[in-house]
Amino acid sequence: KNYGAGLKYGFNTAKGEDHFFSEYIDTENVYDYPIFGYHTTSFKEQTHFFGPAAYARWYLGGTQWSVPANIGIVYLYDKLSKLKKGNEYHYTNPPYYSFLLSPPASNISTYGDLTGIAIGVTFSVGANYQLIPAIGIHVSVNGMFASMSKMNSTDMFDEPVTVDVSRKFNRIGFAAGLNYNF
Repeated sequence: KNYGAGLKYGFNTAKGEDHFFSEYIDTENVYDYPIFGYHTTSFKEQTHFFGPAAYARWYLGGTQWSVPANIGIVYLYDKLSKLKKGNEYHYTNPPYYSFLLSPPASNISTYGDLTGIAIGVTFSVGANYQLIPAIGIHVSVNGMFASMSKMNSTDMFDEPVTVDVSRKFNRIGFAAGLNYNF
């Protein structure tokens, strides 16, 4: 009744966008004036994981409180799409305010979808208060840990290529809600 095994499935989505501003001296050219750069990166990500898990529940004395926990090994599938990197540079000449008038040099790189698989570990531990025999209030901390070193994509001729990457899927989450026990 307090121990068991089962299957665990999870699905995560994320979108990200990062902007930053930089200034540096271009020492390779004749001019030693600052170059101002505006950089952006954006992406959309989907992650699915599925695998076996071991479950346990410990009751705290004769109360309605219990501590449920589980740990599992999962197969993880990740897809990065709409990956875009952009750089815009403004070259300056004396006086420095002229960078506002100079046309920017820019480049935008768009990448095809990247997909990859990994094996990871998931866990969850929480606290449950049983309101009535079948329904309880639950809070928990959940985690997933996996590492990926290669992802698949296509080149400009639509041929499959493998890309070396270093990605860590280290995620910790918090959950709260009602649960149903059967």
